[in-house]
Amino acid sequence: MLLTLIGCSKEPPNPEPELLDPIYQDMVKQKEDDEKFLGVSEKTLEITYQDWREAIPQTGEGKRKRGRLFQEQRKIRELKQKIKFLDLAILSRKIKVRREYRKAYMEGKDWPDPREHEIYKKRKEMQSVSRRWDDRVPTLDSRIEEYKARSVSSKK
Repeated sequence: MLLTLIGCSKEPPNPEPELLDPIYQDMVKQKEDDEKFLGVSEKTLEITYQDWREAIPQTGEGKRKRGRLFQEQRKIRELKQKIKFLDLAILSRKIKVRREYRKAYMEGKDWPDPREHEIYKKRKEMQSVSRRWDDRVPTLDSRIEEYKARSVSSKK
């Protein structure tokens, strides 16, 4: 009798803990958004291809439209690659979440770990920031305007 009370707990573990994980949900949402954008990009590719086919030869128009066609093709290739990556990342996250949930459940700890979600959000934010120097560093003109604004406000 004592073994049955110790062996059985009040609640059975959640069979799909990944549905409670905010990182997993974010990955799934990102994949869905990318799949929608892929559909739009494929339609744009068809339109761009038709424009290129209808371009007047030897006017330079064909060359510009061919460049746009190649850009669209590259964008579609990158989106397909990103979707495949997200498929693998989602599967990997699902396995990890189930392990962590089971471990936390057995030890009686809180799950999901809010610190892990904060790290994920920060990493995602850092990956989306522009890496161009001009976007990150203020220009001389903006610094001069800021200095003038401070000097005017300090005189008052």
